Amino acid sequence: MPVPTPISDPFHPARHGRPALRRQIIALFLCVAFLSPTLARAARPPQPATRVLLEPLGLQPISSRYLLAGSSMLTLHYVDDTHLLVTFAARRLIRRTPNDPPTDQDHNIDALLLELPSGRVLARAEWLLHDHGQYLWNLGHGQFMMRVRDTFTTFVPLANLKRGESFLQRPFLNSNRPVVAVILSSDTGLLTIETIDPLPEPSDPDSIAPPPPPRSSSVQLNLYRVDPPSDPAGRPLIRVAGRALAPRPVELPVSPAGMLRILDQGRGRWAFDFRTHTGKTSELALFDSTCRPQPIFVSASEFLAFGCRGGGIRQQLGAFNLRGDEMWEQTLVGSYISPSFVYAPSVGRFAFGRLSMNSAAIATDTLVPAQLSGQVVDVYQIDSGKLLLHIDCTPIARSGQNFALSPDGMSLAVVREGAVEIYRLPELGPKDRAAVQLAKSTAPPPVDGLVDLSPASDPSSRTANGTKGQPQNSSAESVAASDASDAGGADPTLQLSAPAPAASTAPADNPQAKPATAQSSGTQSSATQPPASPEESEPAKPRKPPTLYNPSAPDPNQPPH
Repeated sequence: MPVPTPISDPFHPARHGRPALRRQIIALFLCVAFLSPTLARAARPPQPATRVLLEPLGLQPISSRYLLAGSSMLTLHYVDDTHLLVTFAARRLIRRTPNDPPTDQDHNIDALLLELPSGRVLARAEWLLHDHGQYLWNLGHGQFMMRVRDTFTTFVPLANLKRGESFLQRPFLNSNRPVVAVILSSDTGLLTIETIDPLPEPSDPDSIAPPPPPRSSSVQLNLYRVDPPSDPAGRPLIRVAGRALAPRPVELPVSPAGMLRILDQGRGRWAFDFRTHTGKTSELALFDSTCRPQPIFVSASEFLAFGCRGGGIRQQLGAFNLRGDEMWEQTLVGSYISPSFVYAPSVGRFAFGRLSMNSAAIATDTLVPAQLSGQVVDVYQIDSGKLLLHIDCTPIARSGQNFALSPDGMSLAVVREGAVEIYRLPELGPKDRAAVQLAKSTAPPPVDGLVDLSPASDPSSRTANGTKGQPQNSSAESVAASDASDAGGADPTLQLSAPAPAASTAPADNPQAKPATAQSSGTQSSATQPPASPEESEPAKPRKPPTLYNPSAPDPNQPPH
């Protein structure tokens, strides 16, 4: 018969157990004392290396009515690694403009060139704008493109600083049709300008944004290749690269070298093909999503894809390269709208901003502050998916452009709590440098021909930086792209202002490669009908699994997860 084990009295422990218990308590105390500073540092929010107050520079509070409607009222851009360009709406008397249309929404914008880290103002200018759409784009190499109505100019703040002409504007492009979207590739080498037929008069003259274009109106996409100027103070070189038609403003998954094609493999699985503008097609990795994915290039050889895991919210984020690998995948927490990006492809980084929603089941056409929990910005290393920085912006700006990534990728600037804050980012490690070099060496070679949009059966459009203050937040829509043979025709309603030499002549045996006309012909050339959708004309083909990531296809008999 087994002897029962005696039950010890917890209030009178055995004498030999006291030293062991005492040693455990001491060890626990020392462990907590050692880890407390580390845990405190981890819980503490990141601290800016530099902080430049904006109120002394003239910034006044901007109404959330404008900021949440998508109006562009505050922008932040790096000129180079040690200079910032800050612009913001300024409340002062508006000078009269002859023959000013009654529908204009005139307002003043102050532009400041700041030196870092001192925050000293090196140059200043005042602009008069006539709508609330995006008006400024960073072309890289210290060059900026500005839009006033449907006319584009460029300026070079640092190159002309010594002459006191930092904001001297030079003609660039002019359109006779209203511009609804301007899209710049991650490497700034491809510019897409989307125009529509003239808009009807707005029913509400006090509206801060014009009505959306009619659904029956075709959107014309004109694509241009943009090259850095030979002279640092000169104007970028621009060449006509193609044209297409779409039923509404879209953003095509296109890069200067080629375009992504999305193929439905069935059972919630999608495949990507990359087709170069010279006609070569490469099969890429697979992606599991219960909705059609939306891809976007973040470098010359890498792209992101937004997908769903049940429902219609694109919270699944995957990163891919053109070598056929899915590099990583993660789930975004919470509902969000208005994603926006800035890039530093030279070091393999990008910053991703978005507005966090308190609920997914609310209307987003007209927002109030109570519907939002904030605006967050995350900085990622493209190859590894490592999160380098997580920070919020205040005030919330639906149009984005209130954060910027330095050209060298070593710092992030955000507008936060009435100041521009500069946050240092970690240096590249050996693996990061090797990944960046591999991405550069495997990028498609430069293409100097027309952009081939023939496989564009779906634009997978994300939020486009629309103009006229109209935010673009629609899901993917089918594009009626014109035939590739017609894509090279110059838009007779969108002209180059004094075309650059690279676009001023064309070989006689290539009539498509011609510059935009100097004068408008008043008519629009017809476009051929789009080819049949690839998903309808070609059967699904088996595809090799991705190299680094291969989740099993979802079971149609099981609920989505």
